[in-house]
Amino acid sequence: MLAPCYLVHGGEPFQTEEYIVAIKHLAAKAGYNNSMVFEINAQFDWEELLNKCQTLDLFTEKSVVELRLHGENFSKQGTEILEKLLHEQHGDICILIRAPKLKPQTLNSNWVKLIQKNGKIQVAKPIPSNIWPEWIRQRLQQANLTATPAVIHAIATSYEGSLLAAAQCIDKIKTSFPNEVKLELEQIKPLLQDSSRFSIFELTDAAVSGDVERTFTIFQSLKNEGIEPILILWGVSREIRNLLNLSFEINKGTSLVQCAQQLGIWRDKIPSVKNALQRLSQQKLQKLLQNCSTIDNMLKGIIPGNAWELLLSVYLTLASGKATIMEETPI
Repeated sequence: MLAPCYLVHGGEPFQTEEYIVAIKHLAAKAGYNNSMVFEINAQFDWEELLNKCQTLDLFTEKSVVELRLHGENFSKQGTEILEKLLHEQHGDICILIRAPKLKPQTLNSNWVKLIQKNGKIQVAKPIPSNIWPEWIRQRLQQANLTATPAVIHAIATSYEGSLLAAAQCIDKIKTSFPNEVKLELEQIKPLLQDSSRFSIFELTDAAVSGDVERTFTIFQSLKNEGIEPILILWGVSREIRNLLNLSFEINKGTSLVQCAQQLGIWRDKIPSVKNALQRLSQQKLQKLLQNCSTIDNMLKGIIPGNAWELLLSVYLTLASGKATIMEETPI
């Protein structure tokens, strides 16, 4: 059944599009055949949105009003109008809000609570590596395909980090073997490409969660793709600062959950963060942050040294809690 309002947030592009398409399909089946899209930025005219929605109520067939948020900091007027639209929503309008990953304070705002109460919220997040093979299995199942564990492993390995590429591969397999009872590895090998794509966020997640092997694999992949080391440095520096801030606040008596919320850390990341704090003392975190400063100076040409090697050692130390040879490099 179509809800009167939806919020899709989280920032993972493939899942975001799938949620949006599914909602619009449901809306079309319910007779919402008109569609209006508004790009919400700092210069957006909220009065225009309100006037057009009120006009839709009077003169137009059932409509989906899609609001694409390019940020989460609204003006007071914008917040008030959005709350008004959600609170006084007419039955002939379905409000669909697309947003990037929202901070905890935004998720606690009145307009989000109104959607939570009257509609539905979908979170489009990257698929964690530990359930990535299961996502592949379910996707195959949705395509009416069954496969051996070797097939699932091969697809998962070839396309890890790229939901779109994995989905396209499965569509290609479905087209090539429409009537196959059970797929074998030799059948699909010609259709596979090594399209695994990783992000800096996946690299930092792997390090914080303590997965040394995965940290090394993603690090090398990003390096080979030509990702600038300054961006990889930014990711680990941010995580180390977050862990230090958490450690300081916890020592003052603040709960981990409260601290994580203030820093915008997803609730499902809290166990990984907790384990990281157990294996990394404040002293070690401060040492790693100092090494980040050294790497920054290397990249700027201020001091000599192999920035890539030291950067890798910082990530591996963050993941393992154990000092590497490069981590002991004097500053």
